[in-house]
Amino acid sequence: MIQAVLFDWSNTLVEFTWDDELLAAGHRAALAATATAEEPAAFTARYREVVLNDASPRDDYGDLLRELGVEDVDRFIDVEHDVWRPAHAVLGSAQALLDSLRGRGIRTGLVANSWPEPARLLRADVEAYGLADRLDVLVFSEEVGVRKPHPEIFLSALQQLAVEPENALFVGDGLETDVQGAAGVGMITVQSLWFRADDTPGIEPDFLAFTPMDVLNLVGLSDRAGDKVETFSGGMKRRLNLAAALLHDPQILLLDEPTVGVDPQSRNAIFDNLEALKKRGKTLIYTTHYMEEAERLCDRIVIIDHGKMIANDTLQGLHKLLPVTNVIAIDLDHTDSFKPEQMLALPEVKSAELVQGTLRVGVHDLSRGAPGVLRWLADNGHSYHHVSSEQPDLETVFLTLTGRSLRDS
Repeated sequence: MIQAVLFDWSNTLVEFTWDDELLAAGHRAALAATATAEEPAAFTARYREVVLNDASPRDDYGDLLRELGVEDVDRFIDVEHDVWRPAHAVLGSAQALLDSLRGRGIRTGLVANSWPEPARLLRADVEAYGLADRLDVLVFSEEVGVRKPHPEIFLSALQQLAVEPENALFVGDGLETDVQGAAGVGMITVQSLWFRADDTPGIEPDFLAFTPMDVLNLVGLSDRAGDKVETFSGGMKRRLNLAAALLHDPQILLLDEPTVGVDPQSRNAIFDNLEALKKRGKTLIYTTHYMEEAERLCDRIVIIDHGKMIANDTLQGLHKLLPVTNVIAIDLDHTDSFKPEQMLALPEVKSAELVQGTLRVGVHDLSRGAPGVLRWLADNGHSYHHVSSEQPDLETVFLTLTGRSLRDS
């Protein structure tokens, strides 16, 4: 049973793109901010040799900068980091992915090597990208004293989450640092391929994730990875179908009643996936007889009756096809001798009935109808103590447009 999903940072939750121009621009800005008496072009040339060519993450980045003539190292690093921001782009569905995992009761975390950026800046980036409240634990190599693939950095995160390695998934792009390191402590490993494809020979992850949604599907199916599909429940088969459909990262998905006959848990899992896909900009063409699904998921709804399209609009637009698009419910203080049909004389009122002390008035335009209704009650001495409004659901719209007779074909 998966209890936690841990992620790498660079090229998993955040895409990084190298840019020579940003390297030079960062040095110009940082040298100016720290009043370092170095010519920028010459500094960048030396930086390439000392840092990019000869240094490794085992070296202290601050010491390397001091070797290059920088005295105010922290200020230099801060300014350099700010200039590099355009080279970083947070995964578009990161928030939706983490929300979906946490919505299923799964704990989440970040395990990242921090070099040359210090952990304090990476923590600030996590906050700036809106991910801090969506991650239960953040572990950076600088704070632990070891780097991935060392077991201690993975175990530190798992210990803080109180989760055993076999109950945790690690998602990262690097085969040696992420996959091999996490596998070494007994975690289930997933290689993320949505930003880059590391092909280091001799290392195989347990799973490949071509899209972030594959991670959600793996969470639900990984405990059955060795079983034959014929032993899966109907709900698991539907989720597997969706996982297979997403392998090539399509822009358009056609879904024909994907939740028919599945258990409530599978239905919620499928919908979590679909809503996350929608947030990523995917186009979903969805057929269903469940009106609440269409209301929850669809931006535009087409109603077909006897093979003919009889309506095509947004949910709000479909409501406008009804003679009554809003119902004003008013709890009257006294109902003796009150005759609701009197309300029909008001221009915006389409219906009126009195049900157990509550006056229910149907109007087409709530903003225009409600003030007139309340004013009429006050002018005619009818006091009330509670007012609310209701809108017909999609099922009401459907039955109004198609009729209530049974369909045998």
